[in-house]
Amino acid sequence: MSYFPRLLSLALLASASTQARAGEFETADSNHDGRVSSGEHEGYVRAAFDRMDGNGDDKLTQAEIDAAGKAFWRHVDAGGTPRGAAPPPTTAEKLQRLDANQDGLISQGEYATAGAAKFQTIDKNHNGELSFEEFWAGF
Repeated sequence: MSYFPRLLSLALLASASTQARAGEFETADSNHDGRVSSGEHEGYVRAAFDRMDGNGDDKLTQAEIDAAGKAFWRHVDAGGTPRGAAPPPTTAEKLQRLDANQDGLISQGEYATAGAAKFQTIDKNHNGELSFEEFWAGF
């Protein structure tokens, strides 16, 4: 493959990624004012939880979490370590942090609490709203 087709392929992938990000931001920004409030983020996290909750019982099993893959972690803060700090927490350690009552399941309430923590973490200017840049810097 020559240089130009590779460059074109990379540009198309970057464009598709940017469009996907913009689409997800628009979904979270339910009133379409260009910012995601904490309330909008709460609804966005709830909708993500509901998509993962295959049986609709408001609890995520290990199988549902495994099936969700990276989507499970994208919406919550599990008390990780700063980038570059070693060693990062394992998946099991992060799940244990989220599972407040240690029943082996992640309830909707536990996921919502972790989603609110994520909002606080990525709201860098602490104005109670996420700009597009803040929203995506957190993912």
